[in-house]
Amino acid sequence: MNRLTDGTVILDSVVKRFGSNTVLNGVSLNIDRGEVVAIIGPSGSGKSTLLRCINALEKIDGGSVLVNGEEIGRRRTPGARQPFAELSPQELAHQRASIGMVFQSFNLFPSMTVLENVALAPRSVLGIPADKARASALARLREVAMADFADRYPATLSGGQQQRVAIARALAMEPSVMLFDEPTSALDPELVGEVIRVLKELATRGFTMIVVTHEMGFARDVCDRVIFMEAGEIVETGEAHAVFSSPTNPRTQRFLERVLA
Repeated sequence: MNRLTDGTVILDSVVKRFGSNTVLNGVSLNIDRGEVVAIIGPSGSGKSTLLRCINALEKIDGGSVLVNGEEIGRRRTPGARQPFAELSPQELAHQRASIGMVFQSFNLFPSMTVLENVALAPRSVLGIPADKARASALARLREVAMADFADRYPATLSGGQQQRVAIARALAMEPSVMLFDEPTSALDPELVGEVIRVLKELATRGFTMIVVTHEMGFARDVCDRVIFMEAGEIVETGEAHAVFSSPTNPRTQRFLERVLA
């Protein structure tokens, strides 16, 4: 399914500042193709910013981000006075096309039907003909059990249904990497399970998945690896069950004691 099949993500000493506030402080991370990784940690630790830097929704202030072996958000110009050049909007859109992103809020277009929401980006970014984009969009909706709602508008759907449509929209671009920024945090508790079921299914299909989450059961039972962040740094990373059963860093241990109490 994936147009770009490398599926690796490499962060090297990534720094991100907002004014005088350093949100990411030299973060380095390698994620292999097909790996399912959960990022956990307290609010304000830089988790969501890290995801936004991976697909260049935020410009980094230092270091580099490579996805599918390609540097994201800028072009190196060896020998030039300025070592980096920004990409054009078209080049950036092409890079982002291989990186699916699902946000806390669903970000669906309210004036479009479910099917139109899912088919829009393949038509406008990838140039896929309208009939093929609609057929592909319907197939992606079937994958998240939302095909029966194709002609409905977002306002008529529950939060869990809207989030499943948002996942289908990301899948419609045939990404090799999927980023999820707390995909269940805006949902009522009784709707969380339907989204978690979709994430579990995706985890079996070979996508590289990076999931910022507060759902500790999902992180422990579904993910290959767990990364704990605090104060803009990676404090601990390891195999999921090992981190939850025997965290090696006291800061990780204190966090898990609080959230699992």
